[in-house]
Amino acid sequence: MQEFIEAVTFYHYLKSNVLESWINIQKDFVYNVGESTNEQDGAEIKAFDENKQEKECTPEESAIETSSQKSHITTLLIPTDYFLGVGDLTGELMRKCINNLGSGNIEGCYQTSAFVREIYKGFLSIGNVAKEMSRKVYTLRQSLSKMENACYTIHVRGSEIPKHMLADVLSSSHDDMMDEDEGFY
Repeated sequence: MQEFIEAVTFYHYLKSNVLESWINIQKDFVYNVGESTNEQDGAEIKAFDENKQEKECTPEESAIETSSQKSHITTLLIPTDYFLGVGDLTGELMRKCINNLGSGNIEGCYQTSAFVREIYKGFLSIGNVAKEMSRKVYTLRQSLSKMENACYTIHVRGSEIPKHMLADVLSSSHDDMMDEDEGFY
């Protein structure tokens, strides 16, 4: 479920630069079903009267009666799974941010970094609601640090480095940062 949430939210971010809400994703888990079985080939047609008792009827009557007997089945999207899926989303956004640099889209890097920063603030405000949450927040913080480091490097050294070399400079500074933090992942 978390992987599904990651994919759906990433799709919506790429499409409109917003985080799809839990409520909107929950709507995708509502399915319409009918209570009768209509066979188009002239086989037995079943319909139900007001007391839910099976009765025989013509195909025309069945179509009229069954249209009012549709029901909904809803699969619950647990909010914790939503949050954990959004935590996974931030890793994809970190990769998007760094790829933006490689393609010369510096403004996209800043925008994605600010978006992930807002998600991080949100995660801090909800606290540790699940066993996996602290691990996701830790990984989210690492991803955000990589993006902020990239944005800082662009801001400080961007004018002296050609755009096509920014990705190389950032990857070498990222390797240096990882050597300092070795053993703390």
